Amino acid sequence: MNVSVGGLKEQHENWKAARERLFRPAAKPQIQIVAPVVKPVIEVQQPQPRPLWTWADVQFDWHVHAWREAVGHSVSDLVHENAAMRMALRVAEIDAASCTVRTRRPIQEIVADVLRDFPGIERVDIDSHHRTKDIIYPRHLCFYEVVEQRSDLSFPQIGRYFGGRDHTTIIYGHRKIAEMTADERRRELALQRKYCKKRRKYARERIRELEAAAE
Repeated sequence: MNVSVGGLKEQHENWKAARERLFRPAAKPQIQIVAPVVKPVIEVQQPQPRPLWTWADVQFDWHVHAWREAVGHSVSDLVHENAAMRMALRVAEIDAASCTVRTRRPIQEIVADVLRDFPGIERVDIDSHHRTKDIIYPRHLCFYEVVEQRSDLSFPQIGRYFGGRDHTTIIYGHRKIAEMTADERRRELALQRKYCKKRRKYARERIRELEAAAE
């Protein structure tokens, strides 16, 4: 009797285990969320290429210069072929090698001619950035004469020649002189010489000679 009871108990345990396996809902697998590992991004600074205009002296107004050269060559060719145009332009001689109709004076020579009427003012003063009364008028007059006599040069080119000035400065100086009347020019010259006598005593004698010659 004890043996049968022990066997029934064991069998009952086996059925209970089988029933749990068959009818018990399977456990859902646990999903573990792992945060992604973010690696720091190291930015490598790439060397920036230098602009082309920093490698050489680039003339940004080359198209203006090329246009003026083309027009000059066209007129020169016509003058060579047409005697009537030669007489109209009053061209005595034409340089066939350079193919130019108008003789181009050096800028140094133009500036020197202007400064002959302004004793005590040197080329260094014209290129400087001083704005005293004894320098402003002769400086603007130099701008005006160079623009009028050297039509082959653009305003930026002339500005670079006069101490690296902006082209708008050259335009302003040229326009200011062009709008002056003869009386205004004489008045500006008298004021410039009066102020120059005070600042540049070494030029007084030469200024008096010019004033006496003008009278």
